[in-house]
Amino acid sequence: MAVVIIAGVPLYLPTGSIRPLVGGVPYWLLISVAATLAFSALTCWACLRDWNLAEPAEEAAAREEATS
Repeated sequence: MAVVIIAGVPLYLPTGSIRPLVGGVPYWLLISVAATLAFSALTCWACLRDWNLAEPAEEAAAREEATS
């Protein structure tokens, strides 16, 4: 996540660089938008994969229902 955040703040680009324009917008804006989308996708993936909202009692009840 830290890499995506650092990539989204284009301080590593030369000062005053607004060229080249891509579709009429500076390329650093496209870098920031791409990093924002990557951060959002990474956060969604982490939440869907690792976030467990069920309490242990609820999990035990669900396992009990599944076996009976």
